[in-house]
Amino acid sequence: MITASVAQTKNGLSALLRQVRHGKTVVVTDRGEPIAQIVPIAMATYGPKLQELVRAGLVSPPISQNVYAGPTVDLTGRGSLSEAVLSEREEGW
Repeated sequence: MITASVAQTKNGLSALLRQVRHGKTVVVTDRGEPIAQIVPIAMATYGPKLQELVRAGLVSPPISQNVYAGPTVDLTGRGSLSEAVLSEREEGW
């Protein structure tokens, strides 16, 4: 995560946007108080927990929104994740 004052953001917006393009989050501060965040578009659609993991550097956001991740699995009331994985393996995923 990058922190920049309002003046730094105004004067170096292009450089900050390059960082955002590479998955970084920019927190804009006014007199040391955070007032805004600039996040990659893909990250804006993430839930708060995933955003927290990305900011902590524990996971990386996708480089492109055009990444095919295969079918999604809804585990609501269906058993365990391991059962879903075994089922996908049997189906050829």
